[in-house]
Amino acid sequence: MSKIYTRTGDKGKTSLYDGQRVEKTNPRIKLLGKIDLVTSQLGLAYSLLSEKKDTDVLKTWINWIQVLLQDLNSHTATTDHNERKYKKTRINIDELKTIENLIDTMEISKKPLKTFILLSVSPSSCPIHGASSQCNKS
Repeated sequence: MSKIYTRTGDKGKTSLYDGQRVEKTNPRIKLLGKIDLVTSQLGLAYSLLSEKKDTDVLKTWINWIQVLLQDLNSHTATTDHNERKYKKTRINIDELKTIENLIDTMEISKKPLKTFILLSVSPSSCPIHGASSQCNKS
């Protein structure tokens, strides 16, 4: 892809990875947009963390999750289930378990919640909460 725009979606349709044309209201396209939104919110959190010390581990995890989300986007945009790329981008159960373990590890390191979380704890936590909310909404 040489440009970030193609002008092929100007009439209410867009293309999936395999070239199939679908309406922009197609559930796949809506899911792709939601995944993009989560990925960009994580990117914002990453960029805000880049100024802070001792955040390398968290930045590594954010980057890894963004890569998984891009694979999920590729997987979602591929309709030919026999295609090599479809199989390549499939997220496996071990990756999901790794994310769950990461969450569990972060849960252990904090005190139990007694009140609702205010979303202004730090600039980098706000987009992470936004990404989480978008996932829950989807």
